[in-house]
Amino acid sequence: MSFVGLLLPSSPSLKYEALIKQIEKDMHYAEAEGRVLSEKEWKRHWRLMEGEWANMVGLKKSTKRQPSLESLRNSKAPGYTPVPNQDHASIWIKGNTPVMLVSMPNSKASARHSEDQVETFEKQHKVKRIRMSFPGWYNPPASALDVWVLD
Repeated sequence: MSFVGLLLPSSPSLKYEALIKQIEKDMHYAEAEGRVLSEKEWKRHWRLMEGEWANMVGLKKSTKRQPSLESLRNSKAPGYTPVPNQDHASIWIKGNTPVMLVSMPNSKASARHSEDQVETFEKQHKVKRIRMSFPGWYNPPASALDVWVLD
């Protein structure tokens, strides 16, 4: 089993699940009031869920790295290569070492890249996408949670 295999949870924590339920409840209440959640309300939920993801995987979100393959490889070479269907992405580190790129594409919208294109990208760039069984924290439950690691 790889290092990342040991890091990734097979299911969300109880707190993460509770946060998803809370945002769904808040969205429902806002809708009943004839409004949508404010940016401030969304950001509060996102911060809490992102913090719980950090607890679940034992990593920190990098504030200095652009989410790209170059950053994941800890490369100093110029370039910005996004992963397929990259959306709301971030690099996660242990110490100062990049461990994973997390992307949260909209799971309700049509993907920009097919599964065949994703597989080709994985082989070409020696990376692996792991689709988590629970949604990302950006606009759940409509967001997928893709974890990209070096293969």
